[in-house]
Amino acid sequence: MTGKYGEPVVCNLQVPFNEKKKKENPLPFHRPSFLSCSILRTKDFQVEKTLSKHSGGVTCLSIHPSGKMALSVGKDHKLITWNLIKGRSAYVTNVKEVSDLVRWSPDGERYLVAFRGRVDVYRTDTAKVENAIRLDGTSGNGRANEIAFLDRDTAVVAGDFPEVEIHCLEGKRLLHKFAAHEKRVRCGFFLIFILYTIFCSSTTVQSQHNN
Repeated sequence: MTGKYGEPVVCNLQVPFNEKKKKENPLPFHRPSFLSCSILRTKDFQVEKTLSKHSGGVTCLSIHPSGKMALSVGKDHKLITWNLIKGRSAYVTNVKEVSDLVRWSPDGERYLVAFRGRVDVYRTDTAKVENAIRLDGTSGNGRANEIAFLDRDTAVVAGDFPEVEIHCLEGKRLLHKFAAHEKRVRCGFFLIFILYTIFCSSTTVQSQHNN
C-alpha cells in the first residue's frame, strides 16, 4: 500500500481491520530514496542494507527465486545485478535506454526487461538478449505496463494497447492475445498456478480465467 505522501505502508493482514486501528497503525517506511533500494527486517522493519548504485531514479526491482540475487533498472540507463547476501552490486550493464520493468522467470534462467516499444528476453547464464518481443499493438511506440511469467517458457505482456499478449519464449512466437480494455492496460496481477489474471485500466477492472 502507499500512504498520503506516496510512502510505502505495511499492514499486518493477520490482524482484523477493526482491531488494527485500535492496536497498531499501518507501519510507514522512511520516505523512499529513489536512487537506492533498502532491505528491511519484517520483524521490526529496520533497514538491514541499502543498495546504492543507480545515479538516476530506480524504476523497478525484481528478486531472484533463490532470494540471493536481484535485478534493478533505472532512469540512468543501467541494469544492475545485486548480491543480496553481501548487500552490494555484482555487475552493471549499460542498456542505453530507460527501462520501466524487470522480471525474473520462476526458475531464474531468464529475465525480462521492458523498454518503450519492446520487451527484451535475457538468458541468465549469458546475460545476453536472446529475443525481443515487439509491442505490435502500438506500432512499436507504446510502453509495457505489466510483464510476467506464467511459467519458465511463457510470458504475458500488457501495456499502452487494449490487448494482453501471451508469448512463447523458446519458440519466439505469439501464442494468444485477447482484448482486455478499450484503450490500454495499466497494471495486472497474475495468480500463476491457476492462470487467473486480473487487469485494470484507469476506469475499469476486468478478470479472466485461462485454462
